[in-house]
Amino acid sequence: MSYTIALDDGHGMETAGKRTPKFNDGTFMRENEFNRAVVNYLNVELKRCGFKTLLTAPTDEDTPLATRVSIANKNKVDAFVSVHANAFTGSWGEANGVEVFVGMSKQSKELGKAVHKYLLQGTKQTDRGVKNGTHLYVISRTVAPAILVECAFMDNKVEAELLRTDSFRKECAIEIAKGICEAFKVKYVKEKVQVAAKQKVKRKRHNVRVYWFPSATNSGLVALKKYLDSKKLDYKVTQTNGKFMLESYWYPQDSKGKYALEQWLQAKGFNYDIQLEK
Repeated sequence: MSYTIALDDGHGMETAGKRTPKFNDGTFMRENEFNRAVVNYLNVELKRCGFKTLLTAPTDEDTPLATRVSIANKNKVDAFVSVHANAFTGSWGEANGVEVFVGMSKQSKELGKAVHKYLLQGTKQTDRGVKNGTHLYVISRTVAPAILVECAFMDNKVEAELLRTDSFRKECAIEIAKGICEAFKVKYVKEKVQVAAKQKVKRKRHNVRVYWFPSATNSGLVALKKYLDSKKLDYKVTQTNGKFMLESYWYPQDSKGKYALEQWLQAKGFNYDIQLEK
């Protein structure tokens, strides 16, 4: 039996307020950039596994919620999956993590739990749980089991950087696809990767700088060095005008090690910046 899944990328490219705060370079990411990319990857993943798919918002416009639901209901889909990036205040803050909203039906709850399980198996994130989403239009008005996935926070600097990466977008799509497959008892089929001849590709790396410490024996600096030593990461401490700075290097682009270090630094309240290798 072939199942049809409605795929819904939340909002539109110009939806007011649905974007990150500005990054240091003055740019920002629209939420729909992330949502659309994940849905496009998810569309491919599900078709490879034998599902039929239906895109509820295939253009850059912010398709009305009633239209999205109507498309799904008229086509009698078997499930409705809406993809989003979360936000708390709209200004840079500490809120972070992944959560999934579900409806009241047993099928919706099972689908949400399965997707949530796989999302937590990827990049380490705070588990915000599976929550009642009956206040959400697309969940309450869709006939089929519906869920809404919030993959990470746009107004958390660390997660916003993650949301901009193609690797995280594809990771989310694969994890959502695995959850859908489990809920419908369909075997997940991995993408066949063609093995090509190895080529040396120079990938730019990141250097994380943490500053300023009043002394070489400062408790914060000691704790940071202990953390880096435990992770077997390289670093050096330099002194300028009687103050100390620690540099930890080099982290590949999209590195989980860099992401974990940033989370640790934010939790401790350290000042830091990141330089991309030229």
